Amino acid sequence: MDKFISKTSSCTDSKQERFSCIFILMKVLLQNVTTKLYFRQLGSWTDDVEKARDFPNSLNAINFCNSNGLKEVRVLLKFKQSRYDVALPVIERTEPH
Repeated sequence: MDKFISKTSSCTDSKQERFSCIFILMKVLLQNVTTKLYFRQLGSWTDDVEKARDFPNSLNAINFCNSNGLKEVRVLLKFKQSRYDVALPVIERTEPH
């Protein structure tokens, strides 16, 4: 099922409902900063947004990167309308001394 599909006609009644609908339409993806491919599973990347792994939230995606040693990636908050996309750097976790 396309996660970008929603009942947009019912999302126009109020500002709060419009915001909620935009949030529902968002995917949380990992993207390789060099190749621009999306993370699918360990060892597998794709150029197809629909095949990419959709994380529950950005913190979960960042923790996944740190736990699995993924480098040169960013979290991409992906919307149906790409003008709303937001790219966030993944900062490598460092252990306290």
